[in-house]
Amino acid sequence: MAILHAQKYELDSGMSVIIRSAVPDDAPAVLSIHRKVVEENDYVITAQNEFNKTSESYHDLICKVADHPSELFLAASVNDTVVGWLILYTPSLERRSHLREVGMMLTPAWRGQSIGKKLIAAILDWAGTCSAIEKICLEVFSSNENAIQLYRKLGFKEEGRRHKQIKLGMDHYADLILMYQMQPFEK
Repeated sequence: MAILHAQKYELDSGMSVIIRSAVPDDAPAVLSIHRKVVEENDYVITAQNEFNKTSESYHDLICKVADHPSELFLAASVNDTVVGWLILYTPSLERRSHLREVGMMLTPAWRGQSIGKKLIAAILDWAGTCSAIEKICLEVFSSNENAIQLYRKLGFKEEGRRHKQIKLGMDHYADLILMYQMQPFEK
């Protein structure tokens, strides 16, 4: 069972954020954040008409991840409100069991305040203590410059690019940039 106990950080604004393992009761907030991010549709693969997540599906995912010894689902909360989350999960194939993939979403109003940085740093700290994790991977739209800069600052390197992988509109594409870090993890 993987748990990250609550850690309190001060944000640039002077407010505090709590980074902790998500609990099943966070499912409605996690769903709400995911829905808001999909509605923006700037940097997510899922189109609005394809979005079919439910509170129950997130409840089940949070429980499943909590039971896994080398996966983690984190929630970031400000004033007891979940404003972002990050999941570190194992791909399904045995020959990829040494790596973990990252997915992260932040409420639009809370971006640019170091919450994403705190979430990723917490994952890197935790993963550094887990011998089953040798590599952490993520994917990011080439148009998401803020995220790319953040990942680079935290030690992630580009290992590849899938050209025109994301179709944003008529003759408008984004590449999907593949980034990674190997153990020992930087931050």
